[in-house]
Amino acid sequence: MSADARRILAVQALRAFVYGLGSVLIGVALEHRGLSGTEVGAVLGALLAGSALVSVALARHGDARTSSCSP
Repeated sequence: MSADARRILAVQALRAFVYGLGSVLIGVALEHRGLSGTEVGAVLGALLAGSALVSVALARHGDARTSSCSP
């Protein structure tokens, strides 16, 4: 495996860890503020859905820019 591939995998692993830790911390903070388990789940689900929508929008925008720049 190349050095670049190892770096990419390491960064992806770190990103996944931080994302998971952040989700746990947000859930705990919301629970401490008095939200029920269902409400915490709804907030985390909305965050996940929003993140997915932004990823799709950015990918489409990037694809459109890339294909318009091709010769």
